[in-house]
Amino acid sequence: MLGVKIKTQIRLSSFAVVMLAALFVNPSAFAAPASTPDRPKVRWAYPSRSLNFLPEWIALKKGYFKEEGVEVELIQIRANLTIAAFAAGDVHFSTSSGTILRGASKGLPFRLLMSTQSRPPQILVARPEYATVASLKGKLIGSQSFGGSEYFYVREILKHHGLQLAKDVSIIVVGDSLAKLQAMASNNIQAGLLSAPFNVRAQKLGYHLLAKAADYVETPNAGLGATLQIIREKPEVVKRVVRATLRALRYIHGNRQGTIATIQDWLAMDRETAESAYDLTLPSYSLDGSLNEKALEATIRLAEEQDAQIPKTIPIAQLIEPRFIREARKEILKR
Repeated sequence: MLGVKIKTQIRLSSFAVVMLAALFVNPSAFAAPASTPDRPKVRWAYPSRSLNFLPEWIALKKGYFKEEGVEVELIQIRANLTIAAFAAGDVHFSTSSGTILRGASKGLPFRLLMSTQSRPPQILVARPEYATVASLKGKLIGSQSFGGSEYFYVREILKHHGLQLAKDVSIIVVGDSLAKLQAMASNNIQAGLLSAPFNVRAQKLGYHLLAKAADYVETPNAGLGATLQIIREKPEVVKRVVRATLRALRYIHGNRQGTIATIQDWLAMDRETAESAYDLTLPSYSLDGSLNEKALEATIRLAEEQDAQIPKTIPIAQLIEPRFIREARKEILKR
């Protein structure tokens, strides 16, 4: 009985942490319809309201989840709490692909199911006086963190243009895209990787869009992952969620006007900004949800640089479960 009691206390503690965090970020996170045998309900965690996580919002707003026979509750949870939510069984799906891969590589019971954003959407933006990447020699580039994905993206862009990070260009931690744009405005930094809509706003201010990260690296920026428990116990539910998400990706690529209208509504953007943000971000979205093992290898190698706990020789096959997206593609093509 003691073992059961301890397990229950730990589970409740994890649940409380995740629930409080989600409610802090999104107070209406749990106002979802009840689950029924014909329409099971699952929880899907996403880290922020941004274009990186547009597919799940499209699937929800366009009714794809309901049409596939599943109720999906989207919960905004900070990425660093996703592993705790997954481990406690309080969340079934997540779009934080990097977090999922790192957790799975350490032996945690998660798997990546499909890619939703197969390339990074960020763009290296510089103040008006710097019109080329080469002109940044001796300057400061702002980053969200040291050693993270952004650091890797900047390093690869600079390398392609004959510059070395640390030797030719310095990088400092500034914060998110908004913080970097503000730091550029005050000339505390001269450049930084910005996501939409901040790269659009920067361009309107006369800043230069120097390089798209997607042209230099091919690592998944977002993707659908799930716990092994739901994969093993409810594979049909997993397939429904994957199928709805794939339909959302197809909608994003095939319906520009409808997607822009959804962006306006979800992110409270004006029409012009939403159009520019869509056009800049569209190439980063996966066309068919497929998992590129070469790109995933690059992601894991990057994670190994940052985390000594990740085994050096872990096979990608232990981190992914591609059968659902393969089946979903075949089934959608038959419709």
